[in-house]
Amino acid sequence: MKVTVLGLGHMGSALAGRLLETGHEVTVWNRTPGKAEPLVRQAAGEAASPEEAVEGAEVVFTLLTNDAAVKAVALEGNVAGMLPEGAILVDMSTVSPDTSREIGAAAPDGRFVDAPILGGPEPFRAGQATLLLGGDREMIQRHTSLWEDLSSGHYYAGPNGSATTLKLLSNSMLVGGTQLLMEAVATGQAHGFSNDVLREVFGGSPAVAPGVRVRLDDILGGDHKGWWTLLLADKDMSLVLELAKQVDLMLPIAGASEKLIRRSIDAGYGEQDLGSMTEVLREKVSNSV
Repeated sequence: MKVTVLGLGHMGSALAGRLLETGHEVTVWNRTPGKAEPLVRQAAGEAASPEEAVEGAEVVFTLLTNDAAVKAVALEGNVAGMLPEGAILVDMSTVSPDTSREIGAAAPDGRFVDAPILGGPEPFRAGQATLLLGGDREMIQRHTSLWEDLSSGHYYAGPNGSATTLKLLSNSMLVGGTQLLMEAVATGQAHGFSNDVLREVFGGSPAVAPGVRVRLDDILGGDHKGWWTLLLADKDMSLVLELAKQVDLMLPIAGASEKLIRRSIDAGYGEQDLGSMTEVLREKVSNSV
């Protein structure tokens, strides 16, 4: 299948790599030059513009940082409007459901799927992530082989915006669970437990979800280098709280999570991975008042 990938961050590069490995003809484009080189060495084509990248494609993927970036490409850049006949636009970014619905309305004949990913770059590249799919059910079913190439499982969530809604709620659980593990580690360390003991106990605890457990070593004493930065987490939690506001709900745990994220960003950890919040938690109360 002839496919296009717009956006070559950690997840976009993983997507393009996975598509190449599963035999698709891939064209890539990124706003910042230079990121396509490793993929070009693997036989991807590089386009100079979104217009060039979209030409002749059967499926166009966008995987970008936030709502503004997605809208700039899909709507303001008119990628949604310039889709080749019969092609579909698939946005795998984590964005507001309203953005997904807006793009769906702009795509010819509703040929748009919001398809956020449950999983990080490494499992995604290996085909071990899960996809949530929102859009026209029949159109999505016609592309079942593509979803199978990209994931270990895929779920139809409903019309456009449904998949991005569930993705945001999933990220909220991941952030909250990770913060609870950080609190447990910071408290355990302060009480004199060694990292080996904490790793054995928390690493084997059924109370720690697999998606949280992968950050245990970093929380215990890592360098907090990773792909899901606090700035991205802050964006996601803001969108979660907006979802709750729309239906007149108060989410006290999500609200507390966002406050810790923003406190950590203010402390200089915005470009570091989730585990960096542990450094803020380790501060003595007397030093943070």
